[in-house]
Amino acid sequence: MDRHSKGPSIVAFGIAVASALAYSLYTRSAWEDWFIVFRASRHLAHGDGLVSQIGERVQAFSSPVGALLAALLTWVAGNDRDALVLWLFRAWSIAALGVTAMLLVNIGRAMRLLPAATVVLVGLLVVDAKILEFSTDGMETGFGLLFVALALHALFAPGRRAVLELSVAFAGLMWTRPDGFVHGGALALGCLLFHPRAAGAQSRPALLRACVVAAAIGAALYLPWFAWAWWYYGSPLPHSVVAKSLDLAQSPLATMTLSYPLRLLASPLYGDQTFLPFYQYQGGWPKAVAILANLTIVAGYYWMVPLASRQARAASFAFMCTNYYLTVLTPSAPWYYPQGALVGIVVLAGASNDGFRAIAASEGPLLDRAAAWRLRAGVRALGALAVAASLAVTVCAAYERRVQQRVTDEGNRKEVALWLRTQARSPRDSVFVEPLGYIGFFSNLKMYDYPGLSSPEMVAARREVGNHWAALIRRLDPDWLVLRAAEMANIEADDPALLTERYQAARRFDVSEQLRSYRWLPGRDLLMIDQAFVVFKRKQ
Repeated sequence: MDRHSKGPSIVAFGIAVASALAYSLYTRSAWEDWFIVFRASRHLAHGDGLVSQIGERVQAFSSPVGALLAALLTWVAGNDRDALVLWLFRAWSIAALGVTAMLLVNIGRAMRLLPAATVVLVGLLVVDAKILEFSTDGMETGFGLLFVALALHALFAPGRRAVLELSVAFAGLMWTRPDGFVHGGALALGCLLFHPRAAGAQSRPALLRACVVAAAIGAALYLPWFAWAWWYYGSPLPHSVVAKSLDLAQSPLATMTLSYPLRLLASPLYGDQTFLPFYQYQGGWPKAVAILANLTIVAGYYWMVPLASRQARAASFAFMCTNYYLTVLTPSAPWYYPQGALVGIVVLAGASNDGFRAIAASEGPLLDRAAAWRLRAGVRALGALAVAASLAVTVCAAYERRVQQRVTDEGNRKEVALWLRTQARSPRDSVFVEPLGYIGFFSNLKMYDYPGLSSPEMVAARREVGNHWAALIRRLDPDWLVLRAAEMANIEADDPALLTERYQAARRFDVSEQLRSYRWLPGRDLLMIDQAFVVFKRKQ
């Protein structure tokens, strides 16, 4: 077969699309944060501005491309076609995942991967639980993966326009998430250290110039959004970032940075999220699942192997940098990890390929044919085991997500929101709540969400009285409270009179019996968090 044949790329595209579509049809997943973004997008499509609360210019979302695409699709689909808009968004995101798989095949060619290593490369992409979940549930992950793959393609498989391709990748990462520069910068730094001929450069200084030029062009391509957001919202930073940043001041950054190398080595013990199912650390999963976290160790430390391929070492160093960012510098949610996981998958495929080539080089001088055959079989088995284990975890995660979508998301959070909408005196009624997405979207009321993704009032109150919910409620004086059992217990411990003197329980929403009816449910502990809510109404 011609080494430049498009057949393998087309096959990879088809497998990725089929895998994501099957996952989506089975789970029907609509992630909580999709509704945070979609609320603003729908307002824009209706002419009320890109805002969560009409009349309040607050950027409650973090992905410009996600919000603008959802607004465009809402305008195209027409009013009150929310389910259709989500499926159209899924289609674009799944297509982006398919193109990511195509780019990976070309990257594998440039790395001279053998067929078995290419199977690891594409296989781990199309069976990863978080990649499939967050590329199909309304999040911006599919586009982030595409731009990471485009950056890898520009660096590892450069064409005549490698710098322009890298520029588009850098800009796309920023349009996807405000921390996109972390992923782009980590890849550039990894190549400067270990692969100076990346992007078609002939030397390290030439590569540095190419990266600087690409970053400048990428910044220029991102500048329109940056300038508009600054003018429209009064800040180029999403308000969600501002709200979450209040927690960073409490982190022992120096200690965590110094201990990071040991933390990386201990990935299976503390449950590094990169290759594990979403929110695995909440509990309800067998301990054996943590074995997949060993992939994080290989991907994070492979740059230290002197005889490894240049591309694999560069990708490994980039993976380590992004993993440090996600585990130390920011309170990361599971949908932050797939972009780093993609770089880690490239490392794992490169490591597999290096193993095959080392065996081939040793056959004869150091190994007889039988020993070489056994070692090759061992490397193939390890690669197949990684893909098979990831697939098994993803099947379980898909079942978990299917139940979560039906029982706790649509069966509980959405029901809370619809009831609030009927009970509120006006759309200006305010609601104190932690899970913002479903409850904010379907109630369409004023949200005082914790930690304040859509609420400047919440952020101001946290700065004034701290993170104690009882003090925040007294400070904000919302019309409604939507609380879980643990949240009520904390409030009562801090301020025993608050929930009885100032508020009265209006309605309880409880699906715990439905959850108990599922005898086998991986990740059950995550679903139990949202099994019951009590809605309180402020006394007049």
